Amino acid sequence: MGNWIAAVWQWLTNIWQVALENPDATSILLALLQTVLPLLLPGGIWVLFRVFWRKPQPQSEPKLLSNEHFPFEVIAPRTQNPLKQLMGSNQAESDKLADFNIPYQRRLKDRSIRDEVEGRLQVNHWLLILGQTGLGKTREAAEVAQTLNNEGWAVIKLRNNDAPNLTVPRSLPPELTERLGDQPKLLFFFDNINQAMYLSQRLREKANDEKLPQLPPLQERLLEMLHFFEGSCGADRVWVIATARSEETSDQPNMPSEKEKLEFNAFPAFWQQFDHYPLSEPDNQAIVDLLEDTVPRAGIRAEEADYSRIADKNDQTFRNVVENLVTVENREQTLSYANFRGTLQGTWKDRYRKAIEKYPAARFIYDAVELLRAANVELYDFVVLPTARMLAGGNKVQQIWCYWRIHLALRYLIQTERILQPRDGQIEAKEDALALNEYIAKLARIVPRLVNRKRLFLLNSVERLGKIAVDSEAYQAAVNCFGRVTQFNPNSDLAWFYQGYSFVELKRYVEGVAAYDKALDIKSDYHEAWYNRGVALDDLGQKDAAIASYDKALEFKPDYYKAWYNRGVALSDLGQKDAAIASYDKVLEIKPDFHQAWSNRGVALSALGRYEAAIASYDKTLEIEPDYHEAWSNRGGALSALGQKEAAIASYDKALDIKSDFHEAWDNKGYTLTLLGRYQEALVSFDRALEIKSDHANAIYNKAVCYRFWNKLEEAFENLQHSIQVDSNYREMAKTDTDFDGIREDERFRRLVEGEEENNG
Repeated sequence: MGNWIAAVWQWLTNIWQVALENPDATSILLALLQTVLPLLLPGGIWVLFRVFWRKPQPQSEPKLLSNEHFPFEVIAPRTQNPLKQLMGSNQAESDKLADFNIPYQRRLKDRSIRDEVEGRLQVNHWLLILGQTGLGKTREAAEVAQTLNNEGWAVIKLRNNDAPNLTVPRSLPPELTERLGDQPKLLFFFDNINQAMYLSQRLREKANDEKLPQLPPLQERLLEMLHFFEGSCGADRVWVIATARSEETSDQPNMPSEKEKLEFNAFPAFWQQFDHYPLSEPDNQAIVDLLEDTVPRAGIRAEEADYSRIADKNDQTFRNVVENLVTVENREQTLSYANFRGTLQGTWKDRYRKAIEKYPAARFIYDAVELLRAANVELYDFVVLPTARMLAGGNKVQQIWCYWRIHLALRYLIQTERILQPRDGQIEAKEDALALNEYIAKLARIVPRLVNRKRLFLLNSVERLGKIAVDSEAYQAAVNCFGRVTQFNPNSDLAWFYQGYSFVELKRYVEGVAAYDKALDIKSDYHEAWYNRGVALDDLGQKDAAIASYDKALEFKPDYYKAWYNRGVALSDLGQKDAAIASYDKVLEIKPDFHQAWSNRGVALSALGRYEAAIASYDKTLEIEPDYHEAWSNRGGALSALGQKEAAIASYDKALDIKSDFHEAWDNKGYTLTLLGRYQEALVSFDRALEIKSDHANAIYNKAVCYRFWNKLEEAFENLQHSIQVDSNYREMAKTDTDFDGIREDERFRRLVEGEEENNG
């Protein structure tokens, strides 16, 4: 039977290969399959059953508190065997080399690290275990957490991927008190906290647009949250144990080191709460003990006499020993000194190369894992598989063929490389990194549709992917993600907010306002939503409604200077200059160095004829931002209105020194030169404005004024007609403009302003 299967499989492979190399052969392939499929069907079903069937791996949904901004798993007191959950492993219970099945080792002959860790935690209540990767920090922390859990402590484990969105609860979550009582004993468990800190840091760096929610640094929020729980439950009933990598140099170029990710110096109030415990490297006897305990339990063949030499060869980490055992088990080798790799450096590249040699489609899986990790999406086989298929591409036949190859490769990598739980350096071994921005839109089509009633635990990943899409300005992708989140969690104010933001960036303002309204139905004091709603209404031209929305934002956050500023702009657009100035003044009380507010205040003052006050407001602008070209230009207009023409020209020139293609400044300078009678220079200035923007009707109109003052009426009428053709509003302006007073009785002027030439034309 086996030989028959092998022969049929080889025959199919050869035909498939012909089709792949020659797309025109597809019809031949299909004809052959139609002929032989009835003959192959019974055997084919048996093959598929044997090759692809496997007992479904249960996907355990994390037990999350209902507050979506409180990213913790709760391990109830006296949970049976909590080690797997504490170590964040999705390896099978039967895997003898799973992290939680590896026997715990006393790492130093004359010291009990477990006792030291527990003792220091009992004294200080907050403990940070530091060390390089592979030392076993998580295991030491998890052993202590398991002991305390058996003694009645609930373990509150931080989910690093969700941590950047943490908000401090206002009261003890009901789910917590219902399960644990009013005064539970809580052990907060922060594992590999570098990851959460770095994700939060990246979000802070990207959050320059204040239309997005601005959360304080994660360190500050964690400190506030932990103090809240201490106040609610009692300081003696809230303990914290954390682990962090401590490498001071980065393995990757242009990336911060693990120690830099923690930002010790930036947040001393948080880090000084912890007793810092540097974890010792295991001595050689600990490595020997690990081998002696684990090798026979895992059924691995070994040359026992080599254990001491292997320990000498090892890089003094537990991780390297375990990965070596995984390798020899997968390759059915005998563990020996000769085939034991002393360090993981280079090992990942070798294992990647061997995986590609065995299953060429494995490269798509590595790429998929890289992309999903960059997008902060949880790694599950049902997510990795379609992502890898997307990366493989190809025509329909190629996609079908590649599907099976990817499926086989994924099974292999899950079993042998634990690809769904990649270790430090494993994915980086492939070297050729993918650019996430190029795939955001495709990921936003794949991942959200995988969410269903049985896979709601993926919803947090979809929300995180949506936020990354917003950061990447992939707004349609963000709409796809947040639309799925709101479908399954319609009470997520944050998801409605981001959906509204994405709609507005796509210029779908009505939908944006509707989404903000949904967010505000859930959280009426959501000041960012009120503010952004005002921005959307402003874009729709609904100034009064926008002002009302800004006022609501200010009701909940009176020092929200951006809302005061936009309110001032809207009032100015409505012609309410005094009210606009008052709004700008509120901005400047809160943020006196906000130069745009000083500048707009000057524009409003100029509109009221208060030119000296306007100039003072522009000086203030330029003290803060000397290269703000618009302020120099507007200052020139105010000086010109005061009769200080030469000073005005000097101010325009400053604007043009900073921004030589600032066509408005060339236009304004030309008009001022016209008023000085320097007509030739004025025309040069107007022409420069029109070189930059040929349809700038104001410059064309001002050329007409210049020719009128120069008494060149043919050119004046020609340019006036041109300006009206570009923008009909200049016809009404010319009717009352005193610059044309001397030629109002001219028949040619009368026909232009009455529109008769246009009618006759």
